[in-house]
Amino acid sequence: MRQWRYKEAGFTLIEVIVTMLIAGILATIAGLGIVQGVKGYVFASENAAMTQKAELAMARMSLELRDICDVTAATSINITYNRNLLDPSCTIKFENSKIMVDSNVLADNVSDLEMTCKKADGIAWTVGNSVKDLARIDIVLKLEHTETEDEDIPDITFTTTINPRNIL
Repeated sequence: MRQWRYKEAGFTLIEVIVTMLIAGILATIAGLGIVQGVKGYVFASENAAMTQKAELAMARMSLELRDICDVTAATSINITYNRNLLDPSCTIKFENSKIMVDSNVLADNVSDLEMTCKKADGIAWTVGNSVKDLARIDIVLKLEHTETEDEDIPDITFTTTINPRNIL
């Protein structure tokens, strides 16, 4: 009697399923790595854009407030001033998540702005005092993330101190 020998060629169904399962697991891990890399890139580019926006806003506010000669109103979120007694007054204010210089938008996506006027000894300066006593204006600016979906990312805080020249 002749014995049939089967020549084993190809793969069994179990081998194919196991191979596909392993390939799926590896693809999932690679996909998660790519997603995390893209999230990191978006976060870094957003931080760079926010930093550039904050630097521009701080530089403009410093330029505006450095040469003031009179302050007619000042709160923690706005200041009205004159840089020259002949020019009309200007206002820097925080409203509707924007910093405005008069009617022009200086920065958007702002979560908080705090301006503190102080005398040379560190005591708070108020509008009733002489502008010559105004030694510094501390500004704290907080920008919020807009492109990232994570709710636990805190606002980025920027600070600067302006020492007015108090030119009369």
